[in-house]
Amino acid sequence: MRVDKRAIAFGVKRAIAISDNVKLDARYQNEVLSKSTKNYDRTDKFKLYQTIPTFQEYILIDQSQVYIEQYCKLANKRWSYRQYDEEDAALVFNFFQVEVALADVYEKVDFDAENEAEESGEE
Repeated sequence: MRVDKRAIAFGVKRAIAISDNVKLDARYQNEVLSKSTKNYDRTDKFKLYQTIPTFQEYILIDQSQVYIEQYCKLANKRWSYRQYDEEDAALVFNFFQVEVALADVYEKVDFDAENEAEESGEE
């Protein structure tokens, strides 16, 4: 069984897509990490987002465990980094001035089903 990525997207509409049609006024992006794209999302994709002058916040959500990474722009080429790995913690969005409990983010995620799928060779 695959993890329903919509279950951990907190209803925040995607602000940008890395493609030929990049919106140049994007300020925020979240990515649900998959095994096949997580390295790209953390490195090259993040570098692309950083080239957008208005871009302020990048959230990486792990779908196989309770783990979220947050990057917030402090100044030109300076970013703060914070990681969240406890279900009773709350993710504080800098850009939106909103706090979301990790328990709510991962509420519908069945980690046991995901781990069983990985063990059987599915992704």
